[in-house]
Amino acid sequence: NNQEEIQKLRKTIAQGHVYIHHNFFSETQVQALLQDISASKRDFVVSGLSDTSLGIGTTAKQNFGDEDRTVCPVPWWKESLSSPENEDGDKSSYFDNNFMLQTVSDQIQLLRTTLASPTTFPTRPTLSNSQLDHECYYSTSTVNASLTRHLDEFHEEFKGSRGWLLPSRRSLSWLVYLSDDHWNEDDGGELRYYYQDGFVDYAVDGGVWEV
Repeated sequence: NNQEEIQKLRKTIAQGHVYIHHNFFSETQVQALLQDISASKRDFVVSGLSDTSLGIGTTAKQNFGDEDRTVCPVPWWKESLSSPENEDGDKSSYFDNNFMLQTVSDQIQLLRTTLASPTTFPTRPTLSNSQLDHECYYSTSTVNASLTRHLDEFHEEFKGSRGWLLPSRRSLSWLVYLSDDHWNEDDGGELRYYYQDGFVDYAVDGGVWEV
């Protein structure tokens, strides 16, 4: 929550680039997330994303086949947003036996509220609204899997009759890589980000946060 770093984040995104923060999570936090992913393995499904690079209205698929990535909604995400209570008024928490995951949750929510601050991104007030669907999921990939060039979200003005129907839209996407310390470029998995004049490949060593 360093103000200098927040201003750097804001400037980087405003310029149309990706902001990178190394060691966003500690090694212990990364291990807690990996254990949670392993425990949730049965809930992972093939993503089957539509190919948004072809434009709104297309039904084409990206056709990964057996090499498609698999995804799973983060099981504690809704609780992280709302901190629900059971009927007796006592907290019934996914984090009861995992303090480290609780620290991960707290860190992400601090990030979300910081990004929603009037001094950071004043045009994105819905970021602070915990009642909206702030998507968060685990994603795993097999060897040779890839996700082709695509848009995470079209601006409402380009959605035709589907534009401006929802109270919010995805305007910021963030990724946290959980690679181990032995990752190198030959392992693949980098994020290739396209901007107006070209593209940049970003490394994915463990604990890196990119937005």
